[in-house]
Amino acid sequence: MPRQHQDSLLDAARQGDVWVHHILQFFYSHVKI
Repeated sequence: MPRQHQDSLLDAARQGDVWVHHILQFFYSHVKI
């Protein structure tokens, strides 16, 4: 549900979460812990 008016902080936090998620996925994919 895309909202046109979203708090900048919330949006930034959401994008940060996605960024961290991709980084962790990439890291674990290569390190294979």
